[in-house]
Amino acid sequence: MNTHEVALTRGEGRSIWLLGDLYTFKVTGEALSVTELTAFPQNGPPPHIHQREDESKGTLHTYKNTGSTPGRMILLLTPGGFERLWEELGEPATQLTTPPPVDAGVIEKLIALAPRYHLQIPPPPR
Repeated sequence: MNTHEVALTRGEGRSIWLLGDLYTFKVTGEALSVTELTAFPQNGPPPHIHQREDESKGTLHTYKNTGSTPGRMILLLTPGGFERLWEELGEPATQLTTPPPVDAGVIEKLIALAPRYHLQIPPPPR
């Protein structure tokens, strides 16, 4: 059996900007995805439900950085592959400190791509 060890430190890995947050891919693959996320103040994704991944699978959830400084988290997704959605939506990070302006069409694109990634994004409550 082949084994491959991966040990990436903070800031290492391929990075993209998405919805004003920085996503740095640490491990990608079919079994597991590990992503370092830097969430900037007042940012977070729309409420959503994963139908495939064991990252709150089947549960409506979101997050928001309510602080005044960037926060970090490690996202573990099993199975892997969901990170490809982020890659389709995001833009390559040429610098890692200041978020670029958010593309006005990214939410519409997210909603259009969601079914391909077994993701539900319910409409906002009225």
